[in-house]
Amino acid sequence: MVEPETYRITGVIDPLDAEWGDRELDLILLNVYWGRDLDLLGEYCRRVPTDERFELRQVFYRFWYEIQNYARIRWREEGLNAWLAQRLDDLMRRFL
Repeated sequence: MVEPETYRITGVIDPLDAEWGDRELDLILLNVYWGRDLDLLGEYCRRVPTDERFELRQVFYRFWYEIQNYARIRWREEGLNAWLAQRLDDLMRRFL
Protein backbone atom coordinates (compact mmCIF):
# COMPACT_ATOMS: atom_id res chain seq x y z
CA MET A 1 0.00 0.00 0.00
CA VAL A 2 1.33 3.40 -0.97
CA GLU A 3 0.54 6.87 0.30
CA PRO A 4 -0.62 8.72 -2.85
CA GLU A 5 1.01 12.08 -2.12
CA THR A 6 4.47 10.92 -1.01
CA TYR A 7 4.59 7.46 -2.56
CA ARG A 8 5.73 6.23 0.85
CA ILE A 9 5.02 2.55 1.43
CA THR A 10 2.55 2.34 4.29
CA GLY A 11 1.75 -1.35 4.31
CA VAL A 12 1.98 -4.68 2.56
CA ILE A 13 -0.87 -7.03 1.78
CA ASP A 14 0.39 -10.57 2.31
CA PRO A 15 -1.39 -12.96 -0.06
CA LEU A 16 -0.11 -16.07 1.72
CA ASP A 17 -2.95 -18.56 2.00
CA ALA A 18 -5.28 -16.34 -0.02
CA GLU A 19 -7.36 -18.58 -2.25
CA TRP A 20 -9.73 -18.00 -5.12
CA GLY A 21 -12.47 -20.50 -5.67
CA ASP A 22 -16.10 -21.24 -5.14
CA ARG A 23 -17.57 -21.40 -1.65
CA GLU A 24 -17.08 -25.16 -1.66
CA LEU A 25 -13.34 -24.64 -1.26
CA ASP A 26 -13.97 -24.18 2.46
CA LEU A 27 -15.59 -27.63 2.70
CA ILE A 28 -12.55 -29.78 1.93
CA LEU A 29 -11.76 -30.52 5.56
CA LEU A 30 -15.30 -31.12 6.82
CA ASN A 31 -14.96 -34.90 6.82
CA VAL A 32 -11.37 -35.12 7.98
CA TYR A 33 -10.75 -36.56 11.46
CA TRP A 34 -13.64 -35.67 13.79
CA GLY A 35 -15.88 -34.39 11.00
CA ARG A 36 -16.02 -37.82 9.36
CA ASP A 37 -17.96 -39.20 12.32
CA LEU A 38 -20.39 -36.30 12.17
CA ASP A 39 -20.81 -36.53 8.36
CA LEU A 40 -20.66 -32.76 8.06
CA LEU A 41 -20.06 -32.86 4.31
CA GLY A 42 -22.99 -35.22 3.84
CA GLU A 43 -25.18 -32.88 5.87
CA TYR A 44 -24.07 -29.95 3.71
CA CYS A 45 -24.96 -31.89 0.55
CA ARG A 46 -28.39 -32.78 1.92
CA ARG A 47 -29.16 -29.12 2.61
CA VAL A 48 -27.45 -27.34 -0.30
CA PRO A 49 -27.96 -28.42 -3.90
CA THR A 50 -24.72 -29.55 -5.54
CA ASP A 51 -24.03 -30.34 -9.17
CA GLU A 52 -22.51 -33.45 -10.71
CA ARG A 53 -19.00 -31.96 -10.59
CA PHE A 54 -19.07 -31.29 -6.85
CA GLU A 55 -16.82 -34.27 -6.06
CA LEU A 56 -14.37 -33.24 -8.78
CA ARG A 57 -13.94 -29.83 -7.18
CA GLN A 58 -13.66 -31.31 -3.68
CA VAL A 59 -10.96 -33.79 -4.70
CA PHE A 60 -9.10 -31.12 -6.69
CA TYR A 61 -9.08 -28.71 -3.76
CA ARG A 62 -8.14 -31.44 -1.25
CA PHE A 63 -5.31 -32.76 -3.45
CA TRP A 64 -3.66 -29.36 -3.65
CA TYR A 65 -4.23 -28.73 0.07
CA GLU A 66 -2.37 -31.94 0.87
CA ILE A 67 0.48 -31.08 -1.54
CA GLN A 68 0.74 -27.67 0.14
CA ASN A 69 0.99 -29.34 3.56
CA TYR A 70 3.75 -31.58 2.33
CA ALA A 71 5.68 -28.73 0.74
CA ARG A 72 5.47 -26.59 3.87
CA ILE A 73 5.97 -29.03 6.71
CA ARG A 74 6.68 -32.40 5.07
CA TRP A 75 3.49 -33.79 6.62
CA ARG A 76 1.50 -36.41 4.80
CA GLU A 77 -0.96 -39.16 5.54
CA GLU A 78 0.33 -42.44 4.14
CA GLY A 79 -1.34 -43.27 0.83
CA LEU A 80 -3.67 -40.25 0.83
CA ASN A 81 -1.91 -38.27 -1.89
CA ALA A 82 -1.74 -41.32 -4.17
CA TRP A 83 -5.45 -41.99 -3.59
CA LEU A 84 -6.38 -38.35 -4.20
CA ALA A 85 -4.25 -38.23 -7.37
CA GLN A 86 -5.92 -41.38 -8.72
CA ARG A 87 -9.42 -40.18 -7.81
CA LEU A 88 -8.72 -36.77 -9.35
CA ASP A 89 -7.48 -38.44 -12.54
CA ASP A 90 -10.62 -40.60 -12.70
CA LEU A 91 -12.94 -37.62 -12.16
CA MET A 92 -11.09 -35.44 -14.67
CA ARG A 93 -11.39 -38.16 -17.30
CA ARG A 94 -15.10 -38.40 -16.57
CA PHE A 95 -15.97 -34.70 -16.51
CA LEU A 96 -13.33 -32.78 -18.46
